[in-house]
Amino acid sequence: MKSNLINRNWPDLLLIVILALLPGLFFWRLLTPNSADRLAIAAGDFTEQYFPLRAFAAQSWVQGQLPLWNPYLFGGQPALADIQSGALYPPHILESLILGWNGLGFPLWALQFQVIAHFSLAAVGTYLFTRSYLLTTLRPESENEASPPRPLRVASLRRARFGGVMASLAFTYGGYLTGFPVQQLTILETSAWLPWIMWAVTVATRPPTLDHKQISPAPLLLRSPAPYWGALAFAMAILAGHPQTVLYIFYLSLAYILYLRFTIYDLRFTHHYILHFFVSLAPWLIIVLLGAAIAAAQLLPTREFIALSLRSDLSYQAVSAGLP
Repeated sequence: MKSNLINRNWPDLLLIVILALLPGLFFWRLLTPNSADRLAIAAGDFTEQYFPLRAFAAQSWVQGQLPLWNPYLFGGQPALADIQSGALYPPHILESLILGWNGLGFPLWALQFQVIAHFSLAAVGTYLFTRSYLLTTLRPESENEASPPRPLRVASLRRARFGGVMASLAFTYGGYLTGFPVQQLTILETSAWLPWIMWAVTVATRPPTLDHKQISPAPLLLRSPAPYWGALAFAMAILAGHPQTVLYIFYLSLAYILYLRFTIYDLRFTHHYILHFFVSLAPWLIIVLLGAAIAAAQLLPTREFIALSLRSDLSYQAVSAGLP
């Protein structure tokens, strides 16, 4: 059975590997061993803000300490409570420990590697999300057959794979990720989790029947781990350190599940409408609420830190013009 599963899915596995490795080619000048060709990410917020914050958090973890307080900023400043430090972001902690325990410290190239890794994360996640969505929308409906004929399934799968690759390339190498977020690391790392959350919403809300008109009053909460993987992805997005992008993900994922319910799955007004509507939102609620609970160790001190910040006293008129 395992061999059959691999044989059936090897095109997907191959595409995932290719998409995961392509960012290394896109950023080849960050990776090349030839010093004459090697470049670094331009100086700016990446080197002057994110690198010192991440390097301090890395040093603290390697020393077996929780990075609560950073004494090197003026008279000292909370480190963990500053969500942009990524002090509790698991990929950053893992990289810090691997490098630190091998005596490498946390050099600038380590942070540049995080950029490349999150482009890979975004590429693979977008492929899986788009493939899953297209398989749902391209799947032939049939009132009388348990499943569509094999040629139709194969054609739908090919179109879904092609669409997944195109969407992955467009999102990963479009202006949104390749421009400003490369300098603003937290925007990039938070955005990279968006397609994974959308994939989880897609899988978790898929009806157990081929007939899209028959919406299940019990989504796949127990039969599928998708909502819980989505909650983990949402928690990772929070811990990555850019609350504004998290808010965008919150709005977009809510709009997406409503779109699925009212268009693709055709939620009708019936005497069970209210019950079906709220139950149909259960996967999204699990993703958001459980994800926020997982990230509570970051959210609570950050909320207190924001309340004590100088910017908390600024009026709406003052902040609406942009950066103070």
